[in-house]
Amino acid sequence: DGQMVSVKDFSGRFVWADYAAPWCSPCTPQSRTIRSLQKHYADDVVFLTVMTSETPGVDGRPDQETARDWAGKFQLNPAHVVAAQDQYGRVVPAHLLFSPEGHTLYSSTGQLSGKQIREILSRHMRDWNAWSASGELAEWMRD
Repeated sequence: DGQMVSVKDFSGRFVWADYAAPWCSPCTPQSRTIRSLQKHYADDVVFLTVMTSETPGVDGRPDQETARDWAGKFQLNPAHVVAAQDQYGRVVPAHLLFSPEGHTLYSSTGQLSGKQIREILSRHMRDWNAWSASGELAEWMRD
């Protein structure tokens, strides 16, 4: 709807940001995976899809219509599909997981299966919650 969105808007919840583009062939199955996961993790994780470009290259900056079309095509929450202001041209698909306090916990590029995303979420959410409660660092937190 043209509103700016920030990870800070979802303070207190984990945020999975999925970067996509209409021309990206792996982004189509990736968005279907995101749709199924958002139902499963509705109480714990906000799934954002960031549209990075309308066309390949750096000239195809996405707009609100790009985001609305993508949300409709994959039955994603339209408030959680946004057009990037400064990420266009980014490699897609790409993924970022943010902690409830906005820390980047995970990042990758390339298509991920639902099983892979669930494993990433499970491990990082479990370890983040343990750290929040006890201060104990998980191995991936030491890197």
